[in-house]
Amino acid sequence: MIPKFRAYSKQYGMREVVGLYWFDDHLQVSLANGVSTPIRTKDSQVKILRPTPFLDYNGDPIYEGHILTDEGNDWQDSWIYGVVYYDENERDWFVDWRSEGHIHPLASEPYRTIAGNIYENPELVEVD
Repeated sequence: MIPKFRAYSKQYGMREVVGLYWFDDHLQVSLANGVSTPIRTKDSQVKILRPTPFLDYNGDPIYEGHILTDEGNDWQDSWIYGVVYYDENERDWFVDWRSEGHIHPLASEPYRTIAGNIYENPELVEVD
């Protein structure tokens, strides 16, 4: 299976990646809207988001940088939000429930749904 990446840029928003091309000094990214843009450093305006092997409760694919929610539950009245990330040392996907101070393996979060992403909805995971 070929992984389907997504990319975020302030100019174009969240887009599917249709092509990645490596050159000597940069990575060229082709986005689903027909735009092709170079990425030369980690500080680029374009962020590549890796897919996880997991789906949310609604069957939607979960990507690095997604914000998940529990949409409230029986033991908690308010919604909580967590950020999906890959830990290179652990070689696994995790959810950082920042407001709760907990980090759980993404595999242990089957009933969560995607609420947004850290680039377009950062207010969801701001901690007071």
